[in-house]
Amino acid sequence: MARLRGRIHFGLSPWRLRARVGWSVPVPDQTATWCRQWRSPEDRIRRIWEKLRSQGVFTSSGGDFDSWELEARGGLLGSARLRAGIEELGGGCQMVRFRISPRFSGIGLGVAAILLGLAALAHLDDSNVGALVLGAAGALLLARVLLESGAAVAALKQSFGEGLQ
Repeated sequence: MARLRGRIHFGLSPWRLRARVGWSVPVPDQTATWCRQWRSPEDRIRRIWEKLRSQGVFTSSGGDFDSWELEARGGLLGSARLRAGIEELGGGCQMVRFRISPRFSGIGLGVAAILLGLAALAHLDDSNVGALVLGAAGALLLARVLLESGAAVAALKQSFGEGLQ
């Protein structure tokens, strides 16, 4: 019991928020910047990865055949993926493009939809207390999915500066 209490107290739980750098609306976003100093794509991605790790964000990198470079996890129910593209423009100049795509847990969204559907059925059956409890649980779960995805998007947005230097 003491071990469980310590894990919950010190944040070693599956429901903790891993990306604690802020929040951004979890919608796809892209940015493009002109850089006068040449850097390899691997170096730019490594700098972003180091910035995320220094902020305490859990990251994973895409494989050779994945269409994304980095994934920042906001928690158990939400994450965001980063795609990068670099155009060589001559003279050591580069056009650097980043795209962020939020990712939502399918299980989290499914359970929230089931809870909200059961709340609607309970309301139709004139069971207002049951509808309120189920609706609140579904809404809280949906809010948690959005919170974790938004935290991962914010962490990636804040790390762009490292990839552009």
